[in-house]
Order: sequence, then C-alpha cells, then structure tokens
Amino acid sequence: MKTDRLPLLLTGLAFSALLLVATLFVLLWQGDTAKRWVLHTSQVQLLIERLLGALRDEETGQRGYLLTSDAAYLEPFESATATPPALLTQLRDHTSDNPAQQARTKALDVLMQRKLDELAETVALQKAGEHAKAVALVNLHQGQNVMDQIRGVMASMQNTESALLVEREAKTDWLMTLALGACAALGSTILGLGIAVFRQLAAQVDQLESVVADRTLHLGVVTQELAHRTKNQLALVQSIANQTARHSPDIPDFLDKFGARLQALGRSISELTRHQWRSASLADLVASQIDWLPPAITRNRITSVGPHVLLPPTAAHYLGLALHELLTNAVKHGALSNDTGRIGLVWSYQSARGPGEELEIVWTETGGPPLSGPPMRSGFGSTILSKLTAAALHGEATMDFRPAGVQWRLSAPAPQSEFGVDSSADAPVRQPGPSLAAA
Repeated sequence: MKTDRLPLLLTGLAFSALLLVATLFVLLWQGDTAKRWVLHTSQVQLLIERLLGALRDEETGQRGYLLTSDAAYLEPFESATATPPALLTQLRDHTSDNPAQQARTKALDVLMQRKLDELAETVALQKAGEHAKAVALVNLHQGQNVMDQIRGVMASMQNTESALLVEREAKTDWLMTLALGACAALGSTILGLGIAVFRQLAAQVDQLESVVADRTLHLGVVTQELAHRTKNQLALVQSIANQTARHSPDIPDFLDKFGARLQALGRSISELTRHQWRSASLADLVASQIDWLPPAITRNRITSVGPHVLLPPTAAHYLGLALHELLTNAVKHGALSNDTGRIGLVWSYQSARGPGEELEIVWTETGGPPLSGPPMRSGFGSTILSKLTAAALHGEATMDFRPAGVQWRLSAPAPQSEFGVDSSADAPVRQPGPSLAAA
C-alpha cells in the first residue's frame, strides 16, 4: 500500500517543488523590480539635489563677487557654469518615460536659463565697473523669485517620483502575497518552513536595500553640502587674507591681523557647528567673540543685552568679524585701552517703514580716551564694519566717532524666514560673565 502511494507522494512533492521554484522566481523578479525603482528614484532625487547645489554654487560666487569685487569668487562661479545644463540633460534622460516629469524638466530648463542669465548679467556689470547697476538688478529680487520657482518645480518632481515608488511597491507587495498564498496552500511542513525562512530573508534584503538607498542619497547630499560650505569658507578666508595683506605695511603686521581674524572666524564657525550649521544665536556669538578677553573685563566693563535672535551662516560670519574688529579697536585705542572705559552692546527690534521689523544692533563705548574725530587712515576693518557686515545682513551700518567714544550702529530687516527670530522667547545664552545676558 505504501509502495502504491509512493509515486503519488513523489508526484505531489515534485509539483510542490515546481510551484515553490515558480514562487521563488516571482518573488525574486518582483524584488529586483522594486530594487530598480528604488535606485531609479534615488538617482532622480540625487540629480535634483545636485542641480540645486550647482545653482547655489553659482549664486554664491556671484554674491561674493558683488560684495567684495574679489576675483577669487569668480572661480566657483565660472567652474559651475557648465554643470547645471549637463545635470538637467541627465535628469531629462532619467525621466524620459514620464510625460509629466518631462514637462517639468522643460519648465526647469526655461527657469534655469533665466537664472543663469541674471547671474551672468550681474557679474558682467560688476566686471565693467558698474557695481550700482549690478546691485540694483539683484535688489529687484527677480533672481530670488526664479530660484523659488525652481525649488517648487524640483519639489514637484521629487513628490512624483516618491508617489510612483509607493504605487509600484504596493503592486509588488500584492503579487508577492498571491505567490506566497499559493505556496502556503500546497506546501508541506518543510515547504512552509522554507517559505517562512525565505520571507524572513526577503524582508531583511528589502530593508537593507531601502537603508542602502537612503544612505546613498543622504551621503550624496551631505557630500555636496560639505563641498559647498568648504568652498564658501575657503573663498572667505582668501578674501580676508587678500584684504588684510593689502592694508598691512609688513609681514609681521599681516600675520598678526590675519591670525586674529581667522580666530574670530573660527569662533563663529564653532557657534554654527553647535546648531548643525542652520543658525547661530546672536547672544552666543557675542559671548564667543569676547572669550579671549580677561574675565574681569567681560564681567565688569562689557554689557550685552538683547532678545533671542538666530542668525543665518553668512550673517554670523560677518557679524563675528565685525565684533572682532570693534573689540580689537577698543583694546588698542578705545574704551578698553584704559582702566575706566566701558562698552555697551544692545540689540532690539524696531518698527520698520515697510512690512516686518528691523533688527538694530548698537555698540557704544564710553570712558575711553577722548576722540577728536575719525582716524586719518582706514583699513580692511573699516570695510568690514561699514560695508561687508551690512551687506551680509541686507542692512545699513554707521560709525560715529564721538568725543565720548565710538558708536557703531547696524540696522537690518529681520523677517522670520531669514533670521529665524523669536522675540517672544529668551535666548539660552552661553555666558562668560554675569553682565552678558539676553533679555
């Protein structure tokens, strides 16, 4: 009897084995399809991030050149010129099967050309010595509006790719469920165990592929952002070196001033790093810039008061340099050059003529040696205080050499989207002494 049933059992086992093989084939095929779509979406999103990064690089070079007239900023601007069209071509190729995405790439082509034309026109005006025209063109905010439109189109492309991925993954999951159901209905205990093991392995593989795809995309974005920030920092350091050398009578003087300014820049970078490079607290920035002074001075002769203000990276860099120049001048010639002078630093919000508020920062020295007027010679420090810092914050700066002491005043727009201000909350301040606080 058992011998008579053996062929039937063998036939059943062979049929189950064939069904299992077919099921495994379907699962592997669907897994490979899901993997290819994950990689495809990751590539499209990475191309979008790279394209946006390339446009930022060009915009950074243009703004740096307009602010400083330093030809060093032209190198990242000119080297990035050919990158956006090449990336857009790759993006068009990767989305060739999707009419909606193709329409968006055409829109990106038009917007990107407008942005590149605006950047090239302002740089050409600056090269021709027409700085006022170049700044006026930037102040029209046409380039900024175009960049906002470009970001909107890119966000739509990314959302479309993500939605397609979810849809295809759902279809794949449905087919895999059918295959697994058939396998479970015809399997024996051993076959069921094999399916359970396979599903466990398949789940781990899918999870690993998802993690790898996410990490690959994240690594690409982080690498581009790191390169972008590094180029910005190197360009800023080179500009500081060039300007310091231009106003230094000899090498020792250059080394002294350049080293001090690098340390000031480093303190600003430390504050930005503590906030993941998103912003820097104005109160903490002030505290870091006066840390090199003796504690007795910071406690008894410097008072700093103001609401909670978060500065973007560029503003933090230049405001840190401005505070360094003010402190250095105070130690050499101003309120900190004797035993009685004092410094008051106050920042507050003022009603602006237009919409929004203005951030006003006032540095006031008293009790130092009497001043007879502005110095006979101005150097790069004066440029930082009167022009570069104001330009970085899109405001205006004035320097008043009063007989009682120097007063420096900076007024700049403070919209929530740009400065991240929150006037309703006190700042968590890193205080070097009891007189430094955020009110």
